Amino acid sequence: MRRHVPLAIKNLRSGWTASCRPLQSVPLRCSESTIESVSTSSSLGIPSDEYNTRPIASSSRLPPPPSILEPLTSDDFTKPLYITSPIFDVDGLPHLGHLHALIIADVLARYSRLRYPDRDVRLVVGTNELGPAVSKAAQKAKAPPIEYASVLTSRFRLLMEESHIEPTDFVFTTKKTHQAAVTSFLDILSASEDLYPAYQIRWYSRAEGRYIPNHQLETSHDGSTTLRSTGEALVRQEVKVWMFRLSNYRDALQAWIDMPLALHPPMHRIRILGSFLSLSDVPVSHPAERGETGIPVPNDPSQMIDSSFSSLISYISSLGYPNPSEVWPADVHIIGKGRLKSHALLWPALLLSIGVEPPRSLLVTNYWTKDGEKMSREVGRPVDPRTLLRFYGVDAVRWHLMRSGGYLNRDTDFNIERLESDYDFLCSNYGHLLNRISSRGAMDKATGTWLIKRDPNMESMIARIKDVYCQHMDKLELSKACDLISDLILQANKTFIALGPFRPSGTDTKLKAPDTSSAIYYAYHALRISSILMRPFMPLKSMEMLDRLWISASERGLDDAVITFANDSTEIDVRRTIEVMRDGMQFAIKCKLPVLFKRLHLKKNESILHGRLVSGP
Repeated sequence: MRRHVPLAIKNLRSGWTASCRPLQSVPLRCSESTIESVSTSSSLGIPSDEYNTRPIASSSRLPPPPSILEPLTSDDFTKPLYITSPIFDVDGLPHLGHLHALIIADVLARYSRLRYPDRDVRLVVGTNELGPAVSKAAQKAKAPPIEYASVLTSRFRLLMEESHIEPTDFVFTTKKTHQAAVTSFLDILSASEDLYPAYQIRWYSRAEGRYIPNHQLETSHDGSTTLRSTGEALVRQEVKVWMFRLSNYRDALQAWIDMPLALHPPMHRIRILGSFLSLSDVPVSHPAERGETGIPVPNDPSQMIDSSFSSLISYISSLGYPNPSEVWPADVHIIGKGRLKSHALLWPALLLSIGVEPPRSLLVTNYWTKDGEKMSREVGRPVDPRTLLRFYGVDAVRWHLMRSGGYLNRDTDFNIERLESDYDFLCSNYGHLLNRISSRGAMDKATGTWLIKRDPNMESMIARIKDVYCQHMDKLELSKACDLISDLILQANKTFIALGPFRPSGTDTKLKAPDTSSAIYYAYHALRISSILMRPFMPLKSMEMLDRLWISASERGLDDAVITFANDSTEIDVRRTIEVMRDGMQFAIKCKLPVLFKRLHLKKNESILHGRLVSGP
């Protein structure tokens, strides 16, 4: 039996229409005699040659690069980098987990532009305004679902604006172009014979007005099926749905998951492989009588397309599907752990069914917890990200979320003391080092002697930092990249203190000019290089620092994050660096520029808890 596996790369410009069947609309048709009966625990399907020999569109003639962020290049064309954030359900206000995922997407996009300035980068974000969760939340708020969802979508947009997330497109599932793309996708899917009508057993809750997922069911002592959380006896119903033959794509999914860059962190691969033992067909529609907002199934008014299916199509509707696109496949889908199975199993199989290449990689974000418990609206422990942004500033919050939450192989516990510690680092080490080297006293003492002795420790650290930084970023090790930058800043502060005017009492406080000049020179370049590397993480303050250091716009690229020394020289002429710093100091004084990070002045026991600034007992 032939396996349906990704074929050799064909044509980078092909888009998804190169090797899939024509994109004409094919109406869904069925009769009662053709409807199958399935349960929610149907057995694994048997793959057939018909479903396992279709070619798929591919994106390069070359073997995959070692990093998912490295460009795919063929002849005169470089494929644009395509990054997507999660498509968020708008059943409540955005919380810290939403902001964390958005910042990861924005950091990767900014880093790619920094490293490959000639490469086009697409960052797509979006919201899902359809589905039972949104309808239930709207009903609770006593508001029309569409209007309710629209208001919450505007809150997500506002959060992105305030946190300086810069997407190239924002997609939402009530958009007409998106709904047309969903309908087209379903029409083409039906032609593949992977879509079929069936009756499925569902359990309905009268109290909650919804069908209950299997993992929330429980069998009581009398044999009845109940809702685990409340004990309510549920009503068994057989409902008509449209099913997708996911079970036919076991071999194809295995081949995709075996690709080294398919899942990050790699530990999630084990979780997905375990799902193959129970891989079964899945519904992509539900009865329209449920009353939820949604997109009707073409030629079957009794059915509505599931919102989870619709939100997946957002990734290609944003590119103009079903029209050809040279941007696909997505290089990185950023998703939460709760959406892993739908993105690692259902989404690739749907694409393979219509002859389209699956995404190149899934980046799975960790959960944020509070005191060890998952932070979410349901648990009642959310932290309002907009409150954090207003109080600590955009760049400090972005830095903290990446430095503490950039270890994607584990959950991160939100701790206000850790956030304030990261803020204090930016204030006392990053910002204050600028104040030290640009002070009038330091400038006056640096005048006179321009030749200084080289510092091997600082030079060794500076010489390797760019390459190590790129290695961490290419491996999506965001926290390690932040730690690397922090180490350089801390070392620069130690060097300045050792050479500069801040000596312990009892020592000779009379400074020699060469000592001060050395302190200023190495601190200046440490701040310059670290600010260039911090651009993806802190887009505002890093550029403000480079402005203060009098760095021109043409000297802020990744290739500028170095210092060139003459190998045979034991001394350095620092005249130009000192003069540049003096010009920057005079400009800051003339314009009365504020400090980069103001010190926090918190009252005793004051902290941010549960999304608002409160005072402790």
